[in-house]
Amino acid sequence: PADCATGCCFRVQSSEGLLGTFCAYDRRTRNPTERELHVLESIAAQIVSVMERSVLRHESQTQQRLQRELKVASENQSMGIQTQPPADSRLDVAMMCTSHYEVGGDLCEIISLDEHRTLVAVGDAVGDSIPAALVMAATRGALRALTVGRRHIDTPLLMQRLNEALHSITPSQQSM
Repeated sequence: PADCATGCCFRVQSSEGLLGTFCAYDRRTRNPTERELHVLESIAAQIVSVMERSVLRHESQTQQRLQRELKVASENQSMGIQTQPPADSRLDVAMMCTSHYEVGGDLCEIISLDEHRTLVAVGDAVGDSIPAALVMAATRGALRALTVGRRHIDTPLLMQRLNEALHSITPSQQSM
């Protein structure tokens, strides 16, 4: 600053690299003592410590938020999945989908088409965790959209339309 005669600048640096500088000024023209320089260096080190704690706190909060969201996604992924055929059907079904992660790409859907026909869809999305779960959710939604309210479904046509829908909304490296 224009009204200062003496200034000292210190690196504010963590183990990751330079974060910035800490500058101290005095209006008097003088040389700082060793003790004053040591105190200023300590202040610069404290600034680094506070900044690192702030970053860690933010990362921890982000991690906790992601854990909560994954828990909700995991609970929602299994909610609403019909695990049994309609009561009036003559089918007995047992199934179990497990994932190494909170969410996954396993698909097992039972959709009642009418009193005599039930659609059973089983699939596994490529990959693990969230990417696979997104493909599985897209597949599940497309399957439901293509079958709702339709009593007569041509299986090859259904698979063709499902494939076209998934091809248009999923990346090329993803598949079900």
